[in-house]
Amino acid sequence: MEPLSKEESKTLFHEAKRPAENELLKMCGGMPLAILIAAGRKSAGLAEPEIRERRILSTSDQCSTSDGMRMLLRMSYDELPAPLKSCLVYLGVFPEYYTIKKDRLIRLWIAEGFFLGRHEENLWRTGESYFNELICRRLIQPVFGYEDGQAVGCVVHGVILDFIKTLSTEGNFATTSADMRSGLTPWYLIPRFSFDCCSKEDEAGKLLSVTLHLSSMRTLQVCGRAGWTTLLTYPKVRKGKPALRTFKFLRVLDVEDNGILRSHHLKGIGGLILLRYLGLRGAAIHELPGEIGKLEL
Repeated sequence: MEPLSKEESKTLFHEAKRPAENELLKMCGGMPLAILIAAGRKSAGLAEPEIRERRILSTSDQCSTSDGMRMLLRMSYDELPAPLKSCLVYLGVFPEYYTIKKDRLIRLWIAEGFFLGRHEENLWRTGESYFNELICRRLIQPVFGYEDGQAVGCVVHGVILDFIKTLSTEGNFATTSADMRSGLTPWYLIPRFSFDCCSKEDEAGKLLSVTLHLSSMRTLQVCGRAGWTTLLTYPKVRKGKPALRTFKFLRVLDVEDNGILRSHHLKGIGGLILLRYLGLRGAAIHELPGEIGKLEL
């Protein structure tokens, strides 16, 4: 995409309800996404102190367009309250161009304990406000429903997703199967693991080398229709031990929209005494295993 001209950039700033500022426009380098993020920062009403912002902007002359984009994203991220930072970084567990359902995302945020509340209604209200805040800041792109025009989901722009994944890696927040395919072999234990089943490149052998690091994970997410059985190739399973029981520290198991999931894939789930969330919406399961009743979900 060709960069916008100076006048076009100013116009986009005004359309985003943000007074044009020469320093910010210069940092944006004519990139529409950067301009919208810069505008979203101020419209959210949580901007950094002016002195600090001016100090950051004073270095923009020395930055390339890509550096300016990263600086804007870092500025926007640093302004977020701690719970919302976790909610944003969590988006990195979803594959690129994946449409994330709003209700699913809020349920997962609550299950992860990113924000607290005494009543479910209050938690849900907080989750919705965070979702809307990220839209307001242009950090996610809303996906609208056909009935009432309300946002029912979101997608994350590839540039922003790359930034989120950098934050995730820096903080050992989560690891994805895409990371494994790119050659990343973690030396640390993995707290959250996202298995992108949409890709045909996911093979058992590519995960077996890191199963030791998965043994203490607290969150397992599966995106897509195929590949769940790949995790069943975990070495201990061959000795007759149910796959899920191997992950004894698991607290969140999300397998929504997995069309090939069957009841026998959940064998051993009753042994996950720490499990507090099980996402099964859209999964092709006609009868839940009786041992689920033992859990405090």
